[in-house]
Amino acid sequence: MNLAPGYGETLSGNDEAKANYLHLLRAFTFDPARHLQTVRLLLNDCGQSLLPVAVDFLLSTPRSPATDTLVHLLLAQGSLTSLLIDPGASSAGRALSLARVAYAADPTLDLRLAQVLTRLDPHSPEGRCQARRILFLLDAFPPSKRTLPVLMRLLRSDDSSLRSKAVKLIGAGKRDLQVLHTYAHDADPRVRANALESLWGEDTPELRAFFHYASLDPSPRVAVNAAIGLYFLQDRDAPVLLERMAHSPDPRFQASAAWAMGRCRDPAFVTILRQLLESPHPVVRRSALRSLVAINGRRDPAAG
Repeated sequence: MNLAPGYGETLSGNDEAKANYLHLLRAFTFDPARHLQTVRLLLNDCGQSLLPVAVDFLLSTPRSPATDTLVHLLLAQGSLTSLLIDPGASSAGRALSLARVAYAADPTLDLRLAQVLTRLDPHSPEGRCQARRILFLLDAFPPSKRTLPVLMRLLRSDDSSLRSKAVKLIGAGKRDLQVLHTYAHDADPRVRANALESLWGEDTPELRAFFHYASLDPSPRVAVNAAIGLYFLQDRDAPVLLERMAHSPDPRFQASAAWAMGRCRDPAFVTILRQLLESPHPVVRRSALRSLVAINGRRDPAAG
C-alpha cells in the first residue's frame, strides 16, 4: 500500500495524506492483521494528523473487531482520552458520540476517565472545565461502583457544579439513601436536586418520606424533583404537589411545575398546563407549551 506522502512527518491539512489515512483505515477494517503494524507506526509518527481522520472513521463506521482495536490503540496512546476531556478540542455532542463508541470497545473507559479526574488541578479553570466534561461523559455510561471512590472526593469540592454532577452519579451507582441524605442538604440547590434525581425509581418507606420532606424545599428545582420521584412511585400525593406548585404565586415554581408535568407525560395535567399558557410570565408559558407538546406526542400513536 502507498502511504501518505512524507510518511513520518506532520501532515495536518494535507488532503492527499488524509485520503491515504482513510484508505489505510478502511483496509485495516477488512484485514486487521495485515495492516495493524502500519497503523501503529502511523499513530506513533503522525498521531496528531491521523487522529481527526481516525475519529471521523470511528464515528461513521459500523463497529467491528478492527474498530475496537483502533479504539484500544488510541486509548493506549493517550490521544483519544485527551480529545474526549478537552472542551476546546471537540464539542460536547461529538465527544459524547465518540465516548459511546469507545466505551462499547472498552468498558473500562469510565474508570480511565475517573482516574484522569484524580490528576486534574481542581483550582485551575482548565482543570475544572475538564472535570465537568468527564462527569458529563460518565453520566452517559451505565452506573458503576468502581468510579465511586473518585466521585466521593468531588463532594468536598468548593465548585457546586462539580458537586451536583458527582452526587447524581454517586446516586446512580450506589443508591445509598444515607449517603445522599447528607448531600441533599447541600447549600446549592443543584446538588440537592441531583441527589433526588439519582434516587428516582427506588422505593422504600424511608425514601418516600424523604421525597415528601424534600417537596417542601424552597428551591423549585429541588421541590419538583421530589414530586417527580413520588410520581414515579405512583404516590397519590404527587399530582397534588405538582398542581399546588403550579398555582404558586411564584412564577419560578409555576415554570418548574409545568416542566415536571411534561417530564411525567401524564394527560391528567393537560388542563392545568393549558391554564398556565395564559400566564403573564414568558418562562411559565414556554414550560407549559413544551410539556403540552411532550404529552401530546405520547398520546399520538404515530409518535411511538
